[in-house]
Amino acid sequence: MSCEKEFEPDGRFIGTWKILTPDNDTLSFKSESSFSRKFYDSMDHSFEYSYDADSITIKYNGTNMILVQPSTHHYEFKNNELLIDFTNGCYGFEFEKYNLTKLK
Repeated sequence: MSCEKEFEPDGRFIGTWKILTPDNDTLSFKSESSFSRKFYDSMDHSFEYSYDADSITIKYNGTNMILVQPSTHHYEFKNNELLIDFTNGCYGFEFEKYNLTKLK
């Protein structure tokens, strides 16, 4: 018998998030499994994601590449901000820590 509580996704990401650093862009989380981001070509690029209590796994699902491996990143919420650490690499993101704020 395990003492760990099973994690249930709760919609915490759903909505539009403005990237404060390192660039000026937005992520639009449309559901519990997909979000989009406009790249420099101004087209919406799709991503799949899943998450648990402290990590998010992201896989590019857009038109640029078809065989991009998913990557997992630490995240945390602080007040109305979301911090995601992409320093280990993720297609479509700089190798940096992203600071986002939820738009109303």
